[in-house]
Formats: sequence, structure tokens, C-alpha cells
Amino acid sequence: MKRIADPSVVFLLMVLLISAGLFLIGQKQHADRISVTARIIELQDDTELKGGWLKVGRQIITAKIGKGRFQGQTIRVDNHLAGDLLSDRYVNVNDQAVFNLSLKNGSISKVRLVDYNRQRWHLFLFVVFAVLLLIFARGTGLRAFASFVFTIAVLFKILLPAILIGVDPLFLCVGLAAVVAMVTLLLVAGFSIRSLAAIIGVCCGMLLTAILTVSVGAGLKLDGMTSEYAVTLLFSGQGHLDLDRIFWGAIILGASGAMVDVSIAVATAVEQVSLANPHSSAASLVRSGFEVGRAALGTMVTTLLLAYTGCSIFLLLLFQASGAHLSRFLNYNFVSAEILRTLCGSVGMIMVAPITAIIAGILYHRSHRPLNNPVVKTDTSSLKAQKKRDSVKAVSRNTLWDALFASIVLISTLALLLSGWNRSSQEATAVRAEVIQVTDHTKQVGRVRMGRQEVIARIQQGAFKGQRVTVINHLAGHMLHDRYVKPGDKTLFMLQILNNRIMKAKLVDFDRLNSHWIIFTIFSALLILFAGITGLKALISFFFTIAIIVRILLPAILNHYDPLLVCVVLAALIASVTLVLVGGFRLRTLAAIIGVCIGMSLTAVLTVLVGQGMQLQGITADFATRLLFSGYAHLDFDSIFWGAVILSASGALLDIAISVSSTVAEVVKANPSLGVMKLVRSGFAVGQAELSTMVSTLLLAYTSYSLFLLLTLSARGVSLERVLNLGAISALLLKILAGGIGMVLVAPVTALCAGLLYHRFHGTSG
Repeated sequence: MKRIADPSVVFLLMVLLISAGLFLIGQKQHADRISVTARIIELQDDTELKGGWLKVGRQIITAKIGKGRFQGQTIRVDNHLAGDLLSDRYVNVNDQAVFNLSLKNGSISKVRLVDYNRQRWHLFLFVVFAVLLLIFARGTGLRAFASFVFTIAVLFKILLPAILIGVDPLFLCVGLAAVVAMVTLLLVAGFSIRSLAAIIGVCCGMLLTAILTVSVGAGLKLDGMTSEYAVTLLFSGQGHLDLDRIFWGAIILGASGAMVDVSIAVATAVEQVSLANPHSSAASLVRSGFEVGRAALGTMVTTLLLAYTGCSIFLLLLFQASGAHLSRFLNYNFVSAEILRTLCGSVGMIMVAPITAIIAGILYHRSHRPLNNPVVKTDTSSLKAQKKRDSVKAVSRNTLWDALFASIVLISTLALLLSGWNRSSQEATAVRAEVIQVTDHTKQVGRVRMGRQEVIARIQQGAFKGQRVTVINHLAGHMLHDRYVKPGDKTLFMLQILNNRIMKAKLVDFDRLNSHWIIFTIFSALLILFAGITGLKALISFFFTIAIIVRILLPAILNHYDPLLVCVVLAALIASVTLVLVGGFRLRTLAAIIGVCIGMSLTAVLTVLVGQGMQLQGITADFATRLLFSGYAHLDFDSIFWGAVILSASGALLDIAISVSSTVAEVVKANPSLGVMKLVRSGFAVGQAELSTMVSTLLLAYTSYSLFLLLTLSARGVSLERVLNLGAISALLLKILAGGIGMVLVAPVTALCAGLLYHRFHGTSG
């Protein structure tokens, strides 16, 4: 009875009950329409292959229903294939598929093939993930599972319906992200100093991120057009929605998980140092928190970059293939949206770390109690002096190697970034211009503008600076690509040049580079201000990652190299370079690299096996079809998709590895006499705490990225079974669960390696 009355146990039960209640609310039952799973037992194929990818024609399908009220009954349906890669489903005998049955008087009146049945693979991934989590994290794993379920319930049962009925999306996302963060932290750390410090840190970081996102986001003039599903949502009867505020809210939602990760890592590290040496001063505890925070931020600044790059891989490949000018690429609305997501989220994480470290250090110092036994003082002055001399030598040697390595990486990054970009030519050049006059001949119908504008603009850079150009800006009603301008707007023009004269000008987009520079400057300044040299190294790592992606990964895929192998190898390279930059040539770095490489390899194997079983086709991903019809039908789109999953997950694996190994290093500093098992347990404690929040981090990041799609499905009242079997949703689940499994494997491997290495070398290389 005493155990059941434990506040943390009561809170866990409350969260599970609330989650169950949310899932049971609002489940609609349709008496005249149901979904069933059936196995295809017979097939007449009257399709033909066109263009290498397109199947056109029809299939006459006979299938046997597997369960439910019509179990064992045979159904027959025509499956028409119109050459639409996004909606067509080409099936084979023995495939498991989902069918919609229309009922009349209790009998089947109409049958329609909906999608492949992917739910068994969802269940397989979920079970593997849950079992591994419980094995490693045990009670903490159970709380992490409860947090994961609670997060899903809040997102799908509160967030989506509330946005659709008109609740302010920005305030809603911030408020629910704060609730999810608090519940997660209380589940993980209980009602403790650790959870209190982490909650305060996260809430402060979230508030600052929201202010920054709105301030900079308004200047980007995106109008919420950051996804093709945004337009679909508007034309699903949701024209009243404020798409900009939905997008801003999604940024906060996606970044909130990473903020929770940073806060719990810092708070847990301070707790472990306090336990290792209860006499630590508040300043020393804060310094230890800062050290772990700096190490975590050194990798976290690339985490969101890798996650969103993996989600946008086909968009990046499309731009690379088209040879678009760099200015055009950076100003494109989808690219600007990803820049804002990455940098605003990173700023939030930077602010969370020092706030959490300061609060945790002060609170843990005040909670210290005098020991019952007096401390026996011994004369160790000579030993301390020798140890100090050895430490100074080791630090000088390590600093030299760290500086040399950072210089090599920086030079390599600059060489990659500065070479091979599309430069201005005599035929065409991109210039920035300010609109000074507009004659408007457009009409607005709802959210859509159609017609033309006569635009006069003044060029603001280059050989033609100060010169005016006049263009006709045609608006065809395409919300994603039309640009409605007003006097004073900063825009980007493409100029056709002949004999040093402007022959033709075209307005291509708003000029968003100033907003990019503002957010990047804030991000860089805060990172260096808090993390110092580590922050500078993190910036080098950030640009190194961009250089590898843009100058090596994308060209390699377009030039027929195996996409999966390229993504895995380059993700491992980025992880290794980032860890060495942030952690230096030290034991904690070696332990983290080993953990990341093992976790990444196992995640890659799992992704391919489950991805094939789910029949997920990379060709159906966003922008994949455009790439296909741009002359790249030869690419292995499935392997590109699998590689993107690994790329997205690699950042999270990196974060867990460095947090675990850094904490072991700090514990060794606090008490070098601890045995190997105590060091490993310290690493396990941080690993368990990080996993408890990380399992929701990927969910929040990918959900925020797909928020417009989820809102569209919710607005259309698509059944849960249909939603779960959609290719886009199955891909989302694969990214979340495969990445989660990889993280569960990385944490204990890194803790074990760090404990063994530091015990072997007595912490002298920490």
C-alpha cells in the first residue's frame, strides 16, 4: 500500500488513465461503412508499365477477409490504376490490404481498395521498441512509455481538433507543448529538484523561442505556405485557419522535445555530480551543468538540421538536380521554412541549457545536508600538486590537437562550400530589388488571388544597382508559387543579360535573406556566449554538416551512388567529426563514437527490413514525383527514403551518446576513485533519463513537420485505420520508432564503453 501511495506511481496511473480517456473520446462509428483487412487470393492483371514507374490499367482482385463480422467472406473489386503515383496501389497475390466496405441492410454493397495493410509492421516496431525500452530503462522505461502515449493522445485528441474549431494555433501549440514537457519531466524525474529545474528551463526556453519565431517568421512572408498540404487543408473547408500561426506553433512543438532533452541531461548531470560529491559548491555544480550543457549543445545544433534534412531530402535533391541559383534556393518558401525551424529551435535549446544548469546547481547545493561522519583530512598536498601539473600538460596537449582538428575541418568546410555554386553569368543573374510601384489588376476569391501586377522595382546590388526594372507579375491562383507584392517589399529578380544590358527581368520570390541573417546572428551569438570555444566548434560542425549534405551527399545520390550506403557513411562521418570537435580527442568522444556507430548500423538494418515489409515506396514522398519527372527515373527512390530515415535519426543518436559519456566524465572528475560499475550506472542514469524524453522528441519533431497533413486528414474525417495505413503516416511511424530503437541501443553501449574506458585510465584523459 505504501508503494501504491507513492506520488510518482499515482501520477503515472493518472497519466495512463487520462491518455486512455482521450483515446476513447470522440471515436466515431459508421453503421454503413467499415474498414477490413483481407488477403488477396486471386488476381487478374490488366495493367501495363509506362515510363518505367507508371502502372496504367486495372486489376480485378479477389480477396478473403481476415477478421471481423465478415471473417472468411470473399470480396471482389476492380482496382483502377490511372498512373497517379501518390494514390495508385499496385498489389500482388498474398498481399495484405485494407478495403472499405459500404453496407446496406447489413450486407456488403460496395468494396474499394484503400491501401496496403501496414499495421502488423507498426505493431512489430512498437513491440520491439517497448521491450527494449523496458529492458534497459525498466521503471523509467515504463514512465517513458506512458509519456509517449500521453503525447500521442494530446496531439491527436486535443491539438488537431482544437485547431480545426478555431482555437489560436500558436497559443495552443505553446500551451500543449508546455503541458507535455511538464508531464514528461515529472514522469521521468518524479516530484524532485531535477524535474523542477528542467521544467523551469524548458518553459523559459519555449517562451523565448515563441517570441523569436513570430518576430522573424512574420518577416519571411511565408503566409503558411510551407507544405503542399497547407493548400490542401484550405480547400478541405478550412479557409478560416491562420496558416502562419499554425506553422509558427509547429516550430515550437517540434523544438520542445529537444529542449526537454537538453534540460533533463543538464539537470541529471548536476544531480549525479552532487551524489558523487555531496560537498560540491553551488558554483562547481553549475559549472558541471554548463559542461554537460555545452557538450549537449555542441551536437544538438546539428540534430534538428539532420532531422529536417532527412524529411526534406527529395526537395534538396530536386533543387540540386535543377541547378537552381543559390539565392533562389535560399529564398524558396519551403527552404526558408526549414531554416526557420532549425535555427529557432536551436536558439531555444541554447537558452534552456544555462537556465537549467543555474537553477539545478543552486537547488542541489541548498538541498545538501551535513554528513553524519566527520571528514578525515589527510595531507595530500604533494599528490594534488603532481596531479595538477600532469593535468596542465594533458590539457595543453589536448588543446593543441583540438585546435588542429578544428582548423582542418574549418578549411575543408570552406573549400566545399565555396566551390561549384552556380554563379551569375552573362546570360542570367539573381539580384535583390525593392518594389517601388505596383499597378494591381488582380482579383481575390477567398485566399486565392488571380490576375496580374505591373511591378516597378529598384535593383539594390551588383552592376545594375539603382537601375529600375518593370515586369508583369502573373498570378495564376497557385498559392504555393504565386508572389503577391506591395510597394516596399524586398524581392528577388532573375535578370537576362546581353551585352551588359538587361534584356528581361522576372520576379521570382521575396527576398528573405535578411531574416535568415537575423536569426542566424542571434543563434551564433547565443551559442558562442554560452558555450564559448565549444560553441564555436559547434558552429564549425553545423557548417560542416551543411557542406557534407549539399556538396557530397546530394551530388553522390544524383550520380548513381547507392543512396542508403552514402547516407549511412556520411551520417557516421558527420557524427564522428562533430563528436571530436565538441569533445576533443578524449575518452568520452571515443565512447560516444562507438555507441553512435553501433546504433546507426542496427537502425539501418531495421529500417530496410521493416520498410520493405511495409511496402513503403520512396517515390510517394513529398517532391519525389517531381524529381522523377525531372529526368531522374533511374534513382533508387526506396533507398533514398531509407537513407533519409538514418540521416534523420543520427542526430538524436549523437545527442544521447555525448550526454551519457560527458556525464561519466564529470562523475570521474568529482570522484576519481569510483569503480567501473558505479561509473556505468551513472551513465545508465543519464541514458535512462534521456531516453524517457527522447522517445517523445522524435514524435514531436516529425509530427510538427507533418502537422498540415495531419490536420488535413483530421478535417476530412479519415478513419483511424485508413490514417495508420497511409504511406506518409507509415513513413512517419517508421522514422519515430526506428530512431527510438536506435537510441535505446546507443545509450547502454555508450555508458558501458565510457565506464570501462574511464575506469581503465582513471579519468586522466577526461
